[in-house]
Amino acid sequence: MIPEVRSFVKRLAGRIAKVELIPLALAAPFLVFPSRWTLLALGLIALTWLCRVIAFGRFSVPTGMDAPLVLIVVTALVGYWISADPAMSHAKLWGIVLQVALFYGVANGLRSLEAIRWMAGLLLAATVGVAVLSLVGTDWASVRLIDLPWLYDRLPNLVRGLPGSGVPVATDLFNPRHIGGTMAMLLPVPLALLFFGRGWRVTLLAAAAVLMGSVTLLLAQPPQAILGLALALLLLLTWHSRWFLLAIPLGLVGVAGGVLAYGPSRAALALLSMDNPLGIAVVLRLDIWSRAWAMVRDMPFTGVGLNTFPVIQTHFYPGFLLGPESHAHNLFLHTAVDLGLPGLCALLWLLIAFAITARRAYLATVDRELRALVVGLAGGVLAYVGYGLVDTMTLGAKPVAALFVMLGLAPAILAVERARVDEQAPARPRESRYKAFGRVAVPLGSLGILLLAVALAEPATPWLNLGAIRAHKLLVNARATGAVVNKDLEAALGPLRQAAARDAGNVYLTDLLGSLYAWQGNYEASLDAVERRVELEPENPMSRYAPWMPWVRRLQGEEPSRGWNDLLWVYRHWQTRYPDRAEGYVRSTMVWERHKTEPERARQVLEAGLENGAKPQGLLTYYRSQLE
Repeated sequence: MIPEVRSFVKRLAGRIAKVELIPLALAAPFLVFPSRWTLLALGLIALTWLCRVIAFGRFSVPTGMDAPLVLIVVTALVGYWISADPAMSHAKLWGIVLQVALFYGVANGLRSLEAIRWMAGLLLAATVGVAVLSLVGTDWASVRLIDLPWLYDRLPNLVRGLPGSGVPVATDLFNPRHIGGTMAMLLPVPLALLFFGRGWRVTLLAAAAVLMGSVTLLLAQPPQAILGLALALLLLLTWHSRWFLLAIPLGLVGVAGGVLAYGPSRAALALLSMDNPLGIAVVLRLDIWSRAWAMVRDMPFTGVGLNTFPVIQTHFYPGFLLGPESHAHNLFLHTAVDLGLPGLCALLWLLIAFAITARRAYLATVDRELRALVVGLAGGVLAYVGYGLVDTMTLGAKPVAALFVMLGLAPAILAVERARVDEQAPARPRESRYKAFGRVAVPLGSLGILLLAVALAEPATPWLNLGAIRAHKLLVNARATGAVVNKDLEAALGPLRQAAARDAGNVYLTDLLGSLYAWQGNYEASLDAVERRVELEPENPMSRYAPWMPWVRRLQGEEPSRGWNDLLWVYRHWQTRYPDRAEGYVRSTMVWERHKTEPERARQVLEAGLENGAKPQGLLTYYRSQLE
């Protein structure tokens, strides 16, 4: 009886495993839009994995991308655990879980060429569907380059109010930059199948996808998406003919000629000017990137927490011009911010592993259409990366689910083609265990060496990373509620004091200590820390807080630095944006009192903080008593 039950369970598990994309499709909406049913959806996905184990004796076919995907999930869980605002991390974590599930669903669920062609058709249909939704659900008022009110005002806003990723946004409509990035990522597959596919159905659907996607992309007007799509198109054209590689040097020569004709200084000033859309984009990115890089430098082991860039940047790394920003506007930089260097290495590893798998899949088949599909998939991934050079759709973002479907198609094609070849010829020798172990051990070992090198080069960094995790949670809560827990304060101060003993010259570290001491009520220690922070500011503070300003001043024939006046300029920006933070007024007061020697102006700044109700008030009243 028991063998019969086992046989029945195995047959049933095999049938479920063969159609695992169906339960995955049923579960996906509850992971895209997390709700009380999300755990049930996760259980449905877990059931398909269990059925794979029962039916085939393994969780998944080997894909070559397994180790980096595991590392991404692990770093995402760490990022969620350390998050200063778990509500903002929640949706992004479920998004990453869905994307990994989609990858393995596609890699394991497509077992025939017919199934692969069906999935390619679904990608074409998805391109059309996303384009249609975008046309009636995008905030066209935020298009930045060319305003076409006669066109945009006629497009209805029928899709709005969809749950987001937890990051506060100014509108409940889609962002045109993200729509452009999504279209750039999706279009290479229909473009490849349009020109190299077979059959009228594929050609017709691909043509519809290219038409709808191109129209949507042009309406969104995102330069970063056009950059990504241009890289993908270059890949497709180069596959067709190597002569198209000449476009690279010819393009560079054309750009250089245009710059020389316009004038290098004029071109540089235009790129760094706030008077035009391109200049605004460049300046804001320089501002964002400088703050994001500072986060990575201070918290390289864990990152600042999954999807918490807006919180951490606003509270601890204010930029010169920045208001709240949802992400770091660079895929690799933002991944390092969210997940630390381990997460960044996992992403790079995943992309390299995909490239290797796609090449193997391409060489494994002689079918022209399948080869076109593989090149289209590679083009879609390249477009995503190209878009991510100056913007980003982060891991866990809703559109990135399509990217993981593309990633999963490469090993699916490779497995199907190898199975077909093995049926017609003697089976290939299996990869040795040593080689398989090396493919995982070498990247993980390299990551370990990198982290060890960081710790040895900057002995304070591990302590700073640990203390910052605790300090962020405490200070974000304290500034929101006005209350602190003493045991949490000590837990944060301990590692930060250890870091300070190893590196007393870190501005961010002294700033955290000053804030924590202020909320502890140790105002003397807080003032000492703030004073040390002011003294540590560079002679040219704009090089840190507004890195484009020294360049602009040199181009205009001015002195690149104005010393303490520049620092006061930066501090005034922060006071205007965050009038409820007592430490900001103390910093400005110290500059006026001790470096500008204008005690009356110093007292005015301090009184302004008291009038605005900046917290903790005790720090301001204590400092005022010191001035009197």
